[in-house]
Amino acid sequence: ISRDLYNQMTSNMKDLEILLVTDTNKVKDTLKLLEKEAVIRDEVMNLKYKSDATRLIFNSYEPVVNDINKNLNEITDGINLRLQEDAHTSNRSVRFSFLLTVSITLAAVLLGFIITRIITNSIVSPINEIEVLAKALSEGNLNYKITYTSKNELGKLAENMRKSINTFTLYIKEIDEVMSELSKGNLNVKI
Repeated sequence: ISRDLYNQMTSNMKDLEILLVTDTNKVKDTLKLLEKEAVIRDEVMNLKYKSDATRLIFNSYEPVVNDINKNLNEITDGINLRLQEDAHTSNRSVRFSFLLTVSITLAAVLLGFIITRIITNSIVSPINEIEVLAKALSEGNLNYKITYTSKNELGKLAENMRKSINTFTLYIKEIDEVMSELSKGNLNVKI
């Protein structure tokens, strides 16, 4: 490993040690191995004979580099596992948020439907009752009683219809009494 690569790896491993909560011992071991690798590398570079350098590389340097690779693979596997767990948790949160949003939207639509229905019924029901009264009056039925009462315009209309029916009923009663007296021959009836 070159000196620059060694310095970069050491810096990255120290950053990783700060960020990781679970694999800090593995990171510390890797840092120690990197230090050991640097010492062995310097020894190899300072040897005069190629055969001594080759022997040191195969006997000391290569096992340390293999241990570094093994530790880095284990750290990477741990990070990947943690990322998968975080992704799973995140997906679960997204699903929950989606279901919550859909539920709230459906509840709002249902509530809107119920409110619309109530408002519609509060308008249509009195109009239907007034329509039935108007039909009864057109057929000559003065006995129909409207039950709707309110302080709004429809309530005022219903009240005026009740008063009109009462007035018509009184007129008809008076006319009936006068006609009855006239039929008896009493021509002195006063209206």
